[in-house]
Amino acid sequence: MLLMVGCGPKSVQVGQEFPVPVMQKKDARVALRVSAAFANYRHSEELEGAGRWDIAIGQANTAMFSQLLDGMFTQSERLEGEQPAPEVDLVVTPELVDFQFSTPELSFTEFYEAWFKYQLRFHDGQGTLLSEWPLTAYGRSEARFLGGSDALRDATEMALRDAAAGFAVRFARDAALQSHVER
Repeated sequence: MLLMVGCGPKSVQVGQEFPVPVMQKKDARVALRVSAAFANYRHSEELEGAGRWDIAIGQANTAMFSQLLDGMFTQSERLEGEQPAPEVDLVVTPELVDFQFSTPELSFTEFYEAWFKYQLRFHDGQGTLLSEWPLTAYGRSEARFLGGSDALRDATEMALRDAAAGFAVRFARDAALQSHVER
């Protein structure tokens, strides 16, 4: 008797705990607005030589931005829908433009890697666009320390931490946003 066992998709559930930024909080009420597509995003891809991967990213993305804003501002909340929010000073709307990953089989290295590209939009409470910019992030994890799914999860979480750090630095340099939240 010949028994053949196939490998199913490799499933990656990205963690939702991220460090709170160590910085002086701005005295502002900020809201995070995420679409259902952003909050529930899953990346599924078949890679030659590495099989099928299914990576649950949406909840981790939402958690990272929520925890980041909690650490940067005295008040933060999450908004549903597209309605104006006159009671808030700033509305942050992230859009995931692209997610890519690589495995050791593809890159011929010892690393699992993950890349994010976001488009961030910042509105006042009435819906007026104040600023908009792209944000990219990268993370990697060594294959020899973790198995495939765990290593890719680790690389993806590192990329999310990189995104949080990049957001904080870029936000601090955006004069229009700084003057808006400090008024």
